[in-house]
Amino acid sequence: MPYAYNGGTRIYYRVIGEGPALVMQHGFTSSLDHWFEYGYTCQLADEYRLILIDARGHGLSDKPHTIESYKLEHRVQDVISVLDQQDIQTANFHGYSMGGRIGFGMAQFAAERLKSLIVGGMHPYSSDNDSPSSRWSKILDQEDIEQVAKTLEAQSGPMGAAHRERFLRNDPKALLASINGSTNMPMGIDLAVTRAECPIMLYVGEDDDYSVGVRKLANSLDGCKFVSFP
Repeated sequence: MPYAYNGGTRIYYRVIGEGPALVMQHGFTSSLDHWFEYGYTCQLADEYRLILIDARGHGLSDKPHTIESYKLEHRVQDVISVLDQQDIQTANFHGYSMGGRIGFGMAQFAAERLKSLIVGGMHPYSSDNDSPSSRWSKILDQEDIEQVAKTLEAQSGPMGAAHRERFLRNDPKALLASINGSTNMPMGIDLAVTRAECPIMLYVGEDDDYSVGVRKLANSLDGCKFVSFP
């Protein structure tokens, strides 16, 4: 299996396709399988060299249980470790939700490695107690992943079969550490994003919890492409 190493943490990834490098970073509780299940890979692999990464705490990557392990700097270094192993100096980056948070981290801590940045459903501003992160933290206090899934389904409706199977492979203690390590953005990250020299595209659903912040960021960026989905 292809693993990169960031210190003692193994980061699983896959590379498919040919062309300019495009890192694809999934959202919270998901894995790189997301990009296959929802058709991204078949649409993009003919034009891009896709670098699909399982974020730490997810998929086949290691799942530490300490909050410290999920600092944004560590997550960014996970991506850098994969790029270095593949001898890729600069790459396009697409991240959704939690993956977008990692993308903003790239703009702050490794801007020289970015060719372009695409972020969906995330902004770089610190959250309050009513944030999705806070609500996730309460749900994940349950240690049984099956019970976590039932709680989510009671709130939002049944998961699809593939989605549920993927979700049940998660480690709730790792997810809890991950979400608690992601409550607040590092100081200055919003300024770092506004100063990024690479092209930036942002997209968000109109009813997304993060839509106001995403629009705020888009309005602060010269030349940013912004898409809002109904």
